[in-house]
Amino acid sequence: MQVPLFRALKSINVEDDTAEKVVDVVEEHIEMAVGLAVKPLETKIDALTVQIGTLVTKIDSVDKGMSTSVTALKWWLGSVTGVLTVIALATGIAKDII
Repeated sequence: MQVPLFRALKSINVEDDTAEKVVDVVEEHIEMAVGLAVKPLETKIDALTVQIGTLVTKIDSVDKGMSTSVTALKWWLGSVTGVLTVIALATGIAKDII
């Protein structure tokens, strides 16, 4: 954009210094306009980043909770199996199995 604008200004006999200043002003205006246009998107991206971080934390928490629950369930099932085995052996129910 800079070169075509500069050439267009030169083609209508605008001096070099003036043409360069015009190009600089237009360039600054475009940068400002793009910055303003992008600002709401940056805000949304920042908010989404925070939400994703929160979700990751929740998922990690659920994963740890499930792991603890599974460990507790295994322990409980092991205990129940042990107690039932002892009862079966004590009452003679298991003699045909063993």
